[in-house]
Amino acid sequence: MADEIEAFFGGYSEDVATLAKALRKHVKKAVPNATETLHTGWKVVSYGYSKKFCAIAPHSEWINLQFHNGAALDTDTQLLEGTGKSMRHTKIHRTSDLNSNLTALIRQAADHA
Repeated sequence: MADEIEAFFGGYSEDVATLAKALRKHVKKAVPNATETLHTGWKVVSYGYSKKFCAIAPHSEWINLQFHNGAALDTDTQLLEGTGKSMRHTKIHRTSDLNSNLTALIRQAADHA
């Protein structure tokens, strides 16, 4: 699976691919026991236990880190965007966005899964 995910990220610009790989490491470090799944049709890499809690969704110039039940998360960090019934996301533009606030949000999402 790891090689498939590396190849998937390789389909994006070098900057986005590098950022996606760094975000992947960040998520895996925050929740090391989560299952990682590539969904080529949706163009995302998801993380979860019995339920998915987040997904890396690369775009042409940034990456969305999607939170499947993001509307239920308690956060005052202003990281989450979106107005859907349950899904929220945060835009990752640079490696400096991979910080402790993001780690806390990922762990909180995992705890709600």
